[in-house]
Amino acid sequence: MSVVCRVKEILKETGITQKELASSSGLSKQTISNIVNNRYSTPLESAFKISRF
Repeated sequence: MSVVCRVKEILKETGITQKELASSSGLSKQTISNIVNNRYSTPLESAFKISRF
């Protein structure tokens, strides 16, 4: 399963907003939005930040 699909799935399951994920992971809201909408190739560092959340 791709990172994009999993991030969307986790946000939906937990009710967490993209803004909350961005704030908690140290990434910008725009970066999270681009990852979720598959407009951005997720760098490994960003994937680790998201996974820690």
